Amino acid sequence: MSAHRSRVAYALEQSPGTVSPEAPQQDRVQVEEIRTRGGLDLILAVVVDGDGHPKAGDAAEIITQKLFSGISQSVDRDLNALLRNQLEEGAQSLFRANRMGEGIGEVGVTVLAIHRGRLFFSHSGHTMAVLVREGETTQMTRSGERLLGNSETPQIQTGDPRGIALQAGDRVVLASDGLTRISPEDGSPFVGRDKIATYVQGSTPIDAARHLISLALGRDVDDNVSVIVIQVRGERMRIRPVTALIALALIITLGVLGISRLRIQSTLPLVDYGYAVLVQGSAGLMNEEGTRIVETVGYLATIPADSWIVSHENIRLVLETTFEGINNLSGTSLYLDRDAQIQLRSLDPHKDSSREDELESETMTIVNLISGRIMFVRGEGDRELRITWNGITAVLIGEGVGALGVWDNGEKLGIDCLQGRCKSIVVNGVSTMLASGQRCLLMNGNETSVEDLSGDSFHEWNALCGQCLIKQ
Repeated sequence: MSAHRSRVAYALEQSPGTVSPEAPQQDRVQVEEIRTRGGLDLILAVVVDGDGHPKAGDAAEIITQKLFSGISQSVDRDLNALLRNQLEEGAQSLFRANRMGEGIGEVGVTVLAIHRGRLFFSHSGHTMAVLVREGETTQMTRSGERLLGNSETPQIQTGDPRGIALQAGDRVVLASDGLTRISPEDGSPFVGRDKIATYVQGSTPIDAARHLISLALGRDVDDNVSVIVIQVRGERMRIRPVTALIALALIITLGVLGISRLRIQSTLPLVDYGYAVLVQGSAGLMNEEGTRIVETVGYLATIPADSWIVSHENIRLVLETTFEGINNLSGTSLYLDRDAQIQLRSLDPHKDSSREDELESETMTIVNLISGRIMFVRGEGDRELRITWNGITAVLIGEGVGALGVWDNGEKLGIDCLQGRCKSIVVNGVSTMLASGQRCLLMNGNETSVEDLSGDSFHEWNALCGQCLIKQ
């Protein structure tokens, strides 16, 4: 969900995590624009993380609804006191419920309100809020083990009574502890707090929230993950040096010639805003010729467009973009089998223009397969995804969930339409449509046959992507 109010935009996303397909959702997350009975216009955001009981999700729901209802109905105009008082009342009601029978568990809570450009918050437990400003991440909340519901006198942290003055370009991230808790596999956070700024700057709130969750999921987070991202609009435009020089030269030229009106045909170059995040395995980045490895990268490495990559093991890349216009690249993953070699030829290119009316429609995402076996999985949207190999092109088309696998065994090329609709385009431009569950075999640039994909082949692809496919 995403929305905006005047200069502030916001979005939320959540996932039950990767413990099991039936993992209970014990987080609650909500962000809305409200007006209190006291006449305050607020953006109110709440993240509640249930803990310690099978019914902890119910406890999280009770606290969430209590906060929104209590704050909306309050006539108190002291926001710092209002948030704290409502959190205290919720903690006391939850404590009373836990003393009766089996109880319903405990919760960590962060509640945040923005009013007239100032941020107020109240907090308890292991949820968190961070402020991202000019590339730096500042954690506003203190992590604590004391949760709401285990005492009538909860430990509650509040911010500056005057609020925190927000600036243009600021981003605020609220999250449950599933985002930043320590992975039992390697002892590192699923997403490091110090890296949050890197992952949210340059993205819309919805893309930033999805990106953070995708990073945690890519590392097999063993807990619910909930994220709210709030963005203060009005960032200064970063003018590229080349663009600035061209503009200056044009102004000088017009002045010398005394031309009052001149219509110039736009010849702005394409700039690729896309990048890939390595969320599983390790890989080598190669030189521009793809002849030698110049760097080895691992978890959470950010890889720019046009990079050459060779997989050291089975890897997963999540595709993201910093383009702030309408976009549906997020939700796309690229899986590489061990020793596969590719070039990220074109991820999310757009005209390099700051004028909204000059933005062109999205172009295609294209990956060159050099050798091995790779797989595109699209979770949503209608972005066309292409894999090219020696003049042959495999395309994932249509809308919604889709998956396309391509493999090269040195003698022939296989194009496997695993889910959705696909097509193959051979060297002479002739195309063949493929339905879900069909394979196209090609040799020397020409189609040799179209056949049904075997069950064994389907299961091999499904194993590569971690059982992401649904047999149709």
